[in-house]
Amino acid sequence: MEGYLIWVSGDVQKYEYRIQVVKMARTLGIKGMVQTLPDGRVRVMAEGEEADLERFAEALKMENSFFWVSCVEIKRFNPHGNFNDFYLALTERDYEFWLDEWIKYLEELLDVTKEGFERVVRGTDRKPPL
Repeated sequence: MEGYLIWVSGDVQKYEYRIQVVKMARTLGIKGMVQTLPDGRVRVMAEGEEADLERFAEALKMENSFFWVSCVEIKRFNPHGNFNDFYLALTERDYEFWLDEWIKYLEELLDVTKEGFERVVRGTDRKPPL
């Protein structure tokens, strides 16, 4: 078993990038974690078989319309074997972002619900057809 400490730079701060990293790691049977650093980079700590780690590190260079990778730095370390799975480590910044997002969704849900109830009430004001 090997260990890779990986730093990913670019436009990778969004949640979707880290979720893709988690999915790839779990598919390859890699254990560890991924988190956003205060400087905007993403840090990955990964433990697994060397061939899987090499494929994983190469796959971290993914790009799509939501994110792009400019640099992947790798440092080897002696694996600890303390990870049972691969997970996303949330930071305070993540909680603030998601709290703001959930507030937007809640406001939209309240608006839609209010509008729906107003339509129902208006509908009950009509006289039934004869």
